[in-house]
Amino acid sequence: MISTKILKYVSLVLAVFLTVALVVTFTKLAPLIIAVGLVLFFLILKIVEKPWFGAVLVAFLLPFERIGSFDLASLTVRPSQVFAIITLLAWIALFLTQKKGFKIKNPLIVPVFVFLALSVLSFIKAINIERSILVFAFEFFVILMSLALGDLIKDKKILKKVILALLLSTFIVSIFGIYQFLGDMAGLPKELTGLREHYTKSVFGFPRVQSTALEPLYYGNFLLIPISFLLVFYFSGVKKNNKSEPDRVFTLSRLSVMVLLGLATLNLVLTVSRGAYLAFGVVLVLVFLLFFKYFIKPSRLIPLVLVVIVVAVAVFQFVGLDERSGLDTFVGHSTNFSTGVALEERSRTYDQALEMAKRNPLLGVGVGNFGPEVAQSPYTTPRDGWLIANNLYLEILAERGVLGLLAFLGLLAFLYIRSLKAFKFGQDKELKIVLLGFLIALTAILVQYNTFSILYIFHFWFLIGLLIAVQNMLLKGSQNKKMESGVSEKSR
Repeated sequence: MISTKILKYVSLVLAVFLTVALVVTFTKLAPLIIAVGLVLFFLILKIVEKPWFGAVLVAFLLPFERIGSFDLASLTVRPSQVFAIITLLAWIALFLTQKKGFKIKNPLIVPVFVFLALSVLSFIKAINIERSILVFAFEFFVILMSLALGDLIKDKKILKKVILALLLSTFIVSIFGIYQFLGDMAGLPKELTGLREHYTKSVFGFPRVQSTALEPLYYGNFLLIPISFLLVFYFSGVKKNNKSEPDRVFTLSRLSVMVLLGLATLNLVLTVSRGAYLAFGVVLVLVFLLFFKYFIKPSRLIPLVLVVIVVAVAVFQFVGLDERSGLDTFVGHSTNFSTGVALEERSRTYDQALEMAKRNPLLGVGVGNFGPEVAQSPYTTPRDGWLIANNLYLEILAERGVLGLLAFLGLLAFLYIRSLKAFKFGQDKELKIVLLGFLIALTAILVQYNTFSILYIFHFWFLIGLLIAVQNMLLKGSQNKKMESGVSEKSR
């Protein structure tokens, strides 16, 4: 049996090894790297002692994909991945050291296993098997973290910390996103703004905000989570906690909610991602349908209208900073869903995906092999990376066949059905609101997945893990309520 002391020693070795590797790679930054290494060591110790703390750190680090990451050898290492790996190791070690607290009774395991098994089976059709293994490894990693969250987030206190970490991170990256936009418009070099070359104002006359994410599309996709959550909590009527209710999940004031919602929405608009706009529209429609009666209350509607006005004015002022024609370009690009180079490329990749599915209807062409199938050389990575189908469902159909697509859709159906069950039988009203916010975010992300097709997006599977955790708490609470009512009836 592994002792906690041994785990701490192993953690120290890992921290030292990573620090030394970075010092060798980035010699000029040695003092800073050593300081970061010390912080890393103490964080690792904290995770080893309390694995749920890793979930909190990962929640905070989710949007730090490009800025905050570093290249080590031939790999791009992201901080969220580092702490996710440490958290998973600590989660497993909890079982090895204590023989308790490790409950792999996650109801998602069966549908996930079926989907992953079919994905592995598709390897036999892969023209580039190395690509299949690499993509599958990424998917397995994020899915495993998703499964772990159901066990790590066991109560409302931990859930509260995770949500606050996510919202704090949203605030930071939103502020940085605004700086990024204004900085580029003011002529700051991309080395200071963090923008990639093709997202600077040299393309449209105004920049496309990507903040700390890899690109605007992914950033907008992430923002759907906090925006959905904040909107649902705003309209649900859940108030800030007080001393008599110390276990409240949501502790922000209404003003704080409005400020954060405004910042996140402004950033989403400045991504100029039409897929994110479409998904955001879905969020608004769902919130309106679910909370229609609150939309006619001036006390709720007026602050939201003010946020919309401020965001709209800010967007048009920002976009028009350089030249007024920028407004026409912005409106034209944002509202054009029928023509353009990007749309033509998507149309072409859709046709290619369907053609692959016709050739290999059951198992597809292999996980991650859409790109190699259409590349000039299936074994050499193109300079701009492997091409994707730009539609998750078509890409799964092309790479894993009908069986793989059905397994994925079945997994999603299971999530929705279990969410409805938890909402129906759960007793905690606040947890129901949390569940609803996450469910709306999931729906919006699934809609945006019609415009891109990277399945191993970390925040997508993190959101699914949060959903399972909240479902578990609601269903466990309902079972406890039934047991209590049964005992009271017997006592009579």
